[in-house]
Amino acid sequence: MTSEASKKNMLIIDGNSILNRAFFGMPALTNSRGADTGALYGMMTIILPKLEQLSPSFAAVAYDLKAPTFRHKLFDAYKAGRKPMPPPPTLPQKYSLPLYSMALRNRGV
Repeated sequence: MTSEASKKNMLIIDGNSILNRAFFGMPALTNSRGADTGALYGMMTIILPKLEQLSPSFAAVAYDLKAPTFRHKLFDAYKAGRKPMPPPPTLPQKYSLPLYSMALRNRGV
């Protein structure tokens, strides 16, 4: 038997869902260089409290593939309720996905 202290858990985060929520839920924020930061700020305000609350042994963020997945083929209405993301250049996270990844990596995700 294992003790409670030796049990490990993992938090898996749906990155696209969180980014979509943060992008549409946050005001247009920018940093001193004019780069869009609203979605990044929103994403971190969603994820960081969960990391603190759950204290997972491991955490990972998964992002959707560009091409349709098997879910799209199985269910025509997959993501039907989700607002479509605006096209570039309005879409800051398309260009700053490495920034999101770096920010999360710095937090151990």
